[in-house]
Amino acid sequence: MTSPGRRGTSGSLRVGEGSPPLTHGHRRGFLICLGCVMFVLVSWALRIERYPATAWQMFSRRHLSDHIEWQRIFAVYADGKREEVSPDRWLKALPGTRYFGILKRDVAVQEAFFGVLLREANRGQPAHPMVSLELVTYTWSFISEPRGPGFGRVKSVWRYPAEPAGRD
Repeated sequence: MTSPGRRGTSGSLRVGEGSPPLTHGHRRGFLICLGCVMFVLVSWALRIERYPATAWQMFSRRHLSDHIEWQRIFAVYADGKREEVSPDRWLKALPGTRYFGILKRDVAVQEAFFGVLLREANRGQPAHPMVSLELVTYTWSFISEPRGPGFGRVKSVWRYPAEPAGRD
């Protein structure tokens, strides 16, 4: 009786012997898996933030507290109307949420950013100008207050410019 592979002196099979050769289907499946793993690793390493290559860093750390904070930017128009806005609407260099790092810096950097944002936003709408931008910070303890008012409370409001022109 012959064995499927040649046995060495110790009686065990040598690596690669005795196993069937990889078929085209096996190779293809391996390459697909390898491609997916490489895609995920490259996206993670380069912090790509476009769907479907979203940066998974935000999910890679444990957050043990039930306290969260988030910020929203609101535009205030000359007629008193107020609406939520996203800076990437006017500043295409900051896709998604890349501007959040600027919101955590000192006031001078924030004022420079909001000044550019206000100027760019008003460039395309002279009949309905924005007079100020508000950065509203919310806080919420989602375990201790699962059904809190509006799922969070306003922690602070920072306005640029502090005294908008054209408002009483």
